[in-house]
Formats: sequence, structure tokens, C-alpha cells
Amino acid sequence: FAPPGGQAAGAAVETFGPGGSGVVQTAWAVLGLMAAGVSQPEEVAAAERGVRFLMQRQLPTGDWEQEAITGVFNRSCGITYTAYRNAFPVWALGKYDAWRRAHRAA
Repeated sequence: FAPPGGQAAGAAVETFGPGGSGVVQTAWAVLGLMAAGVSQPEEVAAAERGVRFLMQRQLPTGDWEQEAITGVFNRSCGITYTAYRNAFPVWALGKYDAWRRAHRAA
């Protein structure tokens, strides 16, 4: 638990991998926006930027490249779930498409 505006005492903040946006984390953000019921123009724009990013990173085969480590536990063990790179972007794109169709009909 981190206090407002800060991090928990003793929490180590480290960067692993090349940095920048990743498809798994972007998909999580899009899914979160969809679950929160995006409605404000800036929220819709954020979701659309995420969707464009996912689509731009998709390979011609329909797959996404395996990217950097997805998570770290015990401060030293990297986690990579190879299915995440496809499962979460597909899920996010599907949720966004359903949301977009519902809002066009309204």
C-alpha cells in the first residue's frame, strides 16, 4: 500500500527490459477503461490510442511479439506468460469493438 503521492516505505522501484509501452499492459489499460464505462472524451481518446497501439503492434500473422518480462515476484524472479501477448490484446480489441458498436447504435 502506498500513501497518496508516494510509495510504501522500503519499496524498491526498478525497471526491467527495454521500457516503453507493451501490448499486454496496454491491453490491460483498455480493458480497465472499458470496465469503467468510458464516457468522457479524454477517456474515449485514451481507449482509442490503446487500440491503435495494439493494432499497430500486431504482426501480419495475427500474433503479437513476445515482449519484456510481464512481472517480477520475490524481487528477483521474472515472469513471462507467453499466452498473455495474444490473449489480452484480443480480449481488449473485442471489448472495444463491442463498446464501439453499442455506442454507434445509441
